[in-house]
Amino acid sequence: MFRLQRHHVSAGTFIISEHQPMILEAYLSSCVGIALYDPQQEVGGLLHVLLPEPPSKERVEDELKYASTALPVFLRALAQAGASRQDLQACVAGGALVRPLAEMDLSLNIGGRTEAAVRQFLSDEGIPVNKAETSGYFTCRLSLDTQQWETTIDPTGFDDPPAETLAQQPTARDIQAAIDALQPIPQMALEILNIMESETYDIQEIADRVRQDQVIAARTLQLCNSSLYNRGRRIESVDHALVMLGRNLFAKLVISALIEDFFSHCIMGYSLCKGGLFSHSLGTALAAERIAQLTGHVAPSVAYSAGLLHDIGKVVLDQFVASALPLFYRRLQQQNDFLALEQEIFGTDHAQVGLELARRWSFPASLTDVIAFHHQLEAPTDSALLVILIHLADNLMSSFHAGLKLGGQHSTRLGWCLGKLGIALSDFPRIVDLVPTQFWGV
Repeated sequence: MFRLQRHHVSAGTFIISEHQPMILEAYLSSCVGIALYDPQQEVGGLLHVLLPEPPSKERVEDELKYASTALPVFLRALAQAGASRQDLQACVAGGALVRPLAEMDLSLNIGGRTEAAVRQFLSDEGIPVNKAETSGYFTCRLSLDTQQWETTIDPTGFDDPPAETLAQQPTARDIQAAIDALQPIPQMALEILNIMESETYDIQEIADRVRQDQVIAARTLQLCNSSLYNRGRRIESVDHALVMLGRNLFAKLVISALIEDFFSHCIMGYSLCKGGLFSHSLGTALAAERIAQLTGHVAPSVAYSAGLLHDIGKVVLDQFVASALPLFYRRLQQQNDFLALEQEIFGTDHAQVGLELARRWSFPASLTDVIAFHHQLEAPTDSALLVILIHLADNLMSSFHAGLKLGGQHSTRLGWCLGKLGIALSDFPRIVDLVPTQFWGV
């Protein structure tokens, strides 16, 4: 039986299908997804928005993040594709609160306000909402089938929730064997991490090393020319990249290319889509870098590296998640403490495993602290502000890019984190605005 190709619609984007059968889907928690479709003209699409309106009306850099600015663009694009406005139908999902609730969830009500903005727009345009599941306390997947013109809203997880089976807990020896068998992080990556820690280095030396490795050079250029960093200018060589991007961005892209290869060991354990774990890590790195630039407490390059590596312990445990998936899936519906769940099933957790890897490979102290303590905010560490910043960035990615990995973290202490970073609660929408909508591989 022919299966339609699925297309993931990430936050701050939309996809339109014009006479082409496919399944469009968005994973939603506090974000809101809007499917608009005209079955008569066989044109429809799915939009995924993060916020009700831009934090500042003076400058809107990414209009597709916000309901107030994205919906008019989406509607015009549908009309240009041939949809008839009077025949459009709508399905709306998301805008949820995710347990356990934090006080700021209730006071800011981002999801609820985004949903209200969407419904007001659709009402003003005379577009009927045929199906909706919004608010509440669940993370869902909104899907639009452009062959049958049907919409579905399902709890996040699997197409068919697996039956629970008894999984054999890996022994300490099994975990250690997996750590020993893991190919070490490339030496070049370690060198770049250490020099980025000081932010005083000779970038030409890194460029020379990259030129000598054709595989790394090709991956670096691929990332340089991705939609995330390319601004209509084709970068043809390492030297060209260095001139066009500058030393800090170039070093960041090299380390990202190296780390992607390391994360390629993860198949479909923690990841809910291909490359989901790496995409989450890259998105966390970008969000962390932007928060660091805004607050000034941490060097942006260090925040980027820490975000990229915070979940590195999951690379080892990923192989054990696959065999324990039914049990893992059921337990995730019942509790929020992700580390406790890993301890219950594996006898260890990704923070502990990541700490061993960081020590084994002589990571800088600040990165080691983040890897070990990004779930334990008050652990004694010399890198407390960096740990808090990564915890915030990790939560933002889990909340606004649901569906990349198993067990999206949701903290009740985000208000506390904001305070420690000197960010007022009223400025939280500005922080959400820093969440990237495009990142390599998604």
